[in-house]
Amino acid sequence: MSPQQGSVNLTEYFRERSQEVVEMHNFLAAHPTECHFTRKQWSHHFQIFQRLLKETYLLNGDDALASVFRMGVIFFRMAMTFSALRKYERGDTSSVIYCSETNYKTVNRLANIFIRTPFFCSKSCPRAVRQLSTSYQIISENSSKTYLPNFEEKMP
Repeated sequence: MSPQQGSVNLTEYFRERSQEVVEMHNFLAAHPTECHFTRKQWSHHFQIFQRLLKETYLLNGDDALASVFRMGVIFFRMAMTFSALRKYERGDTSSVIYCSETNYKTVNRLANIFIRTPFFCSKSCPRAVRQLSTSYQIISENSSKTYLPNFEEKMP
């Protein structure tokens, strides 16, 4: 219960939200889902991550590749999660669904932020940590331009 008069009762609010989550879980458990990208989305996904893997390997060697692979998997998992949420919203009972362009673009934007954030944050870290980002040419000391692949590039 909120101490301020007229404000939302947070206990009740979260009780209602938790009931929605239970309903969503029950619906999705009753209607198993296989999520897919379209051919166009797979092509874009592979293109971006292959380029990022090559650049990472050339600049940092094998050790840094795990982060790129991890981001590729996280990217797909986020897309599957968003697709499942949309399936629930629509009441769709089909077993096979494809990621919508809206969900794909949203995940693209999030992945772009997730992959860039550590390099921007490392600028404030000690010199040894910063050397990784400057050797990777992510952050230029003289400009705000970044050299990471742009996940928002137009898909072929």
